[in-house]
Amino acid sequence: MPNINLQFMISQNLLKVPFSDPNAHYIFLNYFEPLLYGLIGGKSLIGYAIYSLVISIIFLFIFLFWFVLYHGKNVSLEQNKLFAAITFPVFMIPFYWIGMDGMTLLLMLMVLININRISIASVFSFILGIQHFEQSFIAFGILLGTILLHYIISRDKNSLSFLKTIIFILLSVIGGKLILMSFFFYIDVGLSGDRSSYLENHLELYLQMWKNWWFVILWTLFAAGWFLVILNLKKVWPLLGAAFVTLLLTAIVGDQTRVGLIILFPSLFYWLLMDKEVWQNMSQRVVLIMLSFYLLVPVVVVWGQPHKSLLSDDLSMAKQMYYDGLKLENIDLLIPFHESKAKMLSNIAKPLVDFKAKISVDNTEIVCLKEKDCVINVNVKNTSLESWNSQGMYIVNLGYHITSIDGEVILFDGIRTSLPHEISSGVSLPLQISVKPNLEVGKYLVAIDMVQEGISWFGEKDNQNILNISLEIK
Repeated sequence: MPNINLQFMISQNLLKVPFSDPNAHYIFLNYFEPLLYGLIGGKSLIGYAIYSLVISIIFLFIFLFWFVLYHGKNVSLEQNKLFAAITFPVFMIPFYWIGMDGMTLLLMLMVLININRISIASVFSFILGIQHFEQSFIAFGILLGTILLHYIISRDKNSLSFLKTIIFILLSVIGGKLILMSFFFYIDVGLSGDRSSYLENHLELYLQMWKNWWFVILWTLFAAGWFLVILNLKKVWPLLGAAFVTLLLTAIVGDQTRVGLIILFPSLFYWLLMDKEVWQNMSQRVVLIMLSFYLLVPVVVVWGQPHKSLLSDDLSMAKQMYYDGLKLENIDLLIPFHESKAKMLSNIAKPLVDFKAKISVDNTEIVCLKEKDCVINVNVKNTSLESWNSQGMYIVNLGYHITSIDGEVILFDGIRTSLPHEISSGVSLPLQISVKPNLEVGKYLVAIDMVQEGISWFGEKDNQNILNISLEIK
């Protein structure tokens, strides 16, 4: 349940970003799901988790209903082809990744099943722009590209008609985004983070992960469904183009497979799932092969490296509960399909040996008003040879000390800033420190430092880790 706690916080505070971490501000832009929960009066975190799971169930139920209605009971149920359809990994993702993706896929599905009813499709497209603009715009942009390519080669007038429809859908998605951002600008929600800065700090790491596992990602896009795709290449060949573009795009996201499956969904739906001839001509042997592979060869999900077993996630969750008890906000942090996360949790009680960090700011002379919170933007780089834990025991946080100009200690333990995730060696990220307005008017020195809780401040091991800046309160 990644980010489920932050999504819940948004639902309870719809007019202001309720968390300070700029790396997490993009979650506020996935606005529709928490907005709906807030509007229906949801008040509990466990309620939000159940609400998110229900959305995933609705997504699958509507797809099943549509498939049977569209292809007929004979093809769907009596010939068991409905079961082959749901072997495509996209139908698994919203259940293993409870949260925003279920709503995004549900809205995409509602657009697609109403693709011949443009007024209805445009409404859901508009909401998609509010829910997840980037994924929806790229997903339907890829579909537009495949339809355009098909038209150029085949001169099929049906393709030309659908081109106009997809363009209208994309314009509706853009319209939803523009309305959302105008609303945020008007009420000043406090957005300060963006995905581009996060990408800049992690791009090299993502590219390396992608180079190691691109072939596994490619397999996972369709998994057992590759049999059906390959057997119908003459009809669904544009889908290969969509898969290729999607594969390349996964190189710039850390949770590659999940994002790839979502942005590939409209193209998969249009070129394969909607093709009645493909499903009517599909032999029972192919059905059996797809179901056998689905049951015997687990779908390989990639986030940094292939996920080998759900057992590792179960064990890591059990260890987290052992140390901290059963808390939904802790389960939220157990990122699924991330083997290194399980390894980190298995060594949860291990202090650091190499205390090294590089902290920098754009301006070393900060001026703040006495009656307002003082927020200082900081860039932190892990220059050690070890990873910094963000959960469990001995986590690493960003902190600070405040002294007078004469060196008198005013505040030794400043407000901590949590890391958004495990920070590997060599990784940089932007963070913020918050100084509450309880200081008298005057000038101070702020020593910004990392700390491993219960072990040591980094500056106590090497004062080169500390960044000293001046702070003036007016």
